[in-house]
Amino acid sequence: MFVGILIASGVALAPANAEIPIGKAVNIVDEVSAKSGAEKRAMSMNAQINAQEVIETGQGSFAGIVFNDTSTLSIGENASVLMDEFVYDANASTGSMVVTMAVGAARFVSGQMPSSAIKLRAPTATIGIRGTVIEISIAANGATTVNVVEGVAVVTNAAGVSVTVPAGMSTTLSPAVPGSPPPAPTTPAPPPAGFQGVMQTVPNIAQPTAITTSTGSIGTITSAQGVVTAT
Repeated sequence: MFVGILIASGVALAPANAEIPIGKAVNIVDEVSAKSGAEKRAMSMNAQINAQEVIETGQGSFAGIVFNDTSTLSIGENASVLMDEFVYDANASTGSMVVTMAVGAARFVSGQMPSSAIKLRAPTATIGIRGTVIEISIAANGATTVNVVEGVAVVTNAAGVSVTVPAGMSTTLSPAVPGSPPPAPTTPAPPPAGFQGVMQTVPNIAQPTAITTSTGSIGTITSAQGVVTAT
């Protein structure tokens, strides 16, 4: 988790326990909630998404999120996704993002933040991106399939073994057998049978050119620790 930002003097951070807006919901169907600690709230259209919240969807439900840098995350049914870290300076188009998925399926489309600063995490994989439109499906046992629609992804298992996945290809990481090292990612290949059926439960959402949050226009720096208005 992000633990601090170096900022020019004279600009104060928000309290660590403050709600830090990092985006908003643009597509909500049925049971979608946001959890922060012991607190849980039902999500609705245009609802604020905060750092360190877990977004959960129920059966037949899905959510579309636009982050402050215009990246989008479409979340399918029965999913759980942590908004782990988000830092963005719109004036410099710099920052970092970490999104951690526990289960379910999602589609991520990168926005104005450099894709090299974005990481997607799953139970059996860490995914670095260059591009990118990427699809992820995580089974109940943690098995993770990563499909690259556009761009390139570097998929790494818990032992540090990586595979580079080009557009049109996918890789799958199985959970480790107790007492054995984590299985290596499979050689890039077309998506496995049934994958596109899973992804049909994930909505497509339009990618905007800008987003407005409760802190003002996109000209903000946003993180899990504070918000600084860019000048």
